[in-house]
Amino acid sequence: AAALLAGDPFAISRVLERARGTSGEYLASALLLRAQRRATYLPHNEGHYALGASAYCHFTSPIRRYPDDVVHRALKAHLAGKDGGREQRAVERVLPQLCEACSSMERTADAAARDSQKVKMAELYEGRVGQVERGVVSGCERFGAFVSLDETCAEGLLPVRALGHEWYSYDEDRMALVGESTGTVWRLGQRVEVEVAGVDVARGQIDFRLPERPGR
Repeated sequence: AAALLAGDPFAISRVLERARGTSGEYLASALLLRAQRRATYLPHNEGHYALGASAYCHFTSPIRRYPDDVVHRALKAHLAGKDGGREQRAVERVLPQLCEACSSMERTADAAARDSQKVKMAELYEGRVGQVERGVVSGCERFGAFVSLDETCAEGLLPVRALGHEWYSYDEDRMALVGESTGTVWRLGQRVEVEVAGVDVARGQIDFRLPERPGR
């Protein structure tokens, strides 16, 4: 815990390794991921925290094309011995603003990508209402549990009203829903079977319920 608080990136690897193969693996992974700050572009080198690297750069998908171009030009200037050239001096003057704009546009692009994926998944499951699927609890809130399906990784909501005829309280420390009458617990990483109850394509929303069992 002290190493995590001190910002030791290798402590994260040790926690994940110790949790591997246990019932707490999913919870540990989810909590550590949520604890990380979102990556942003910076005008100065701070290395890569998670990798523990003092210098780091990578090139990726088209939504980050302009940041890639900035790095490409800097590398070309360096290889040509023109680090202090007019073009690079001009870039350096506006680099803080460029980094801020690129970080902002990347967040917008990521949000649009997530929303479009949710809509397409909702379209897929619009024809599967009533079908039983296997998945894992990927999140818990006061209003219900989110379930990620094994087959497609589509995520939907299993609302508390679908969990049974009892009151469920939200345990914020454990990020779990607890039934006050039976003590039934819904937690991150829990395996579950759900039935597709309904779909709202425009909102990219999938709702689940528990499958009917004989005697229920």
